[in-house]
Amino acid sequence: MKLKAAFLADAANISKEGKVNILGIFENIYAKEAPFAMPCTLLIMVESDPMDRGANYPVEVNLVDEDGMEEMAYKGMELHLPENTGYQTTSGNIIVSFAPCVFKKFGIHRFDITVNGELLGGALLNVLPALR
Repeated sequence: MKLKAAFLADAANISKEGKVNILGIFENIYAKEAPFAMPCTLLIMVESDPMDRGANYPVEVNLVDEDGMEEMAYKGMELHLPENTGYQTTSGNIIVSFAPCVFKKFGIHRFDITVNGELLGGALLNVLPALR
């Protein structure tokens, strides 16, 4: 299993046909002060091998600052991969809505994505001071 993509956005959803819709992808946010709280959405797209299919996998997202300190942990999510899709690889998507997400300080923050105990990768976010 591998991370196909991870995006931070204003919103995301998956249609009943399976299409992923993303609104407002961003990598930088600007705040007047820290700590800073804002709602955001993390879209996680995972690609699996045939042997991963037909099971549920625990998912965890950890928000880590540039010093490696964990700021928040989101657990209890699950990724379901269908049994048989007729394709060599199967994608699984997870949408995590943070309302709000709190950033304790300015700098680079990373959303680490772990599926079934394996760190697959993550998404970076720069929290920058707003110009006054």
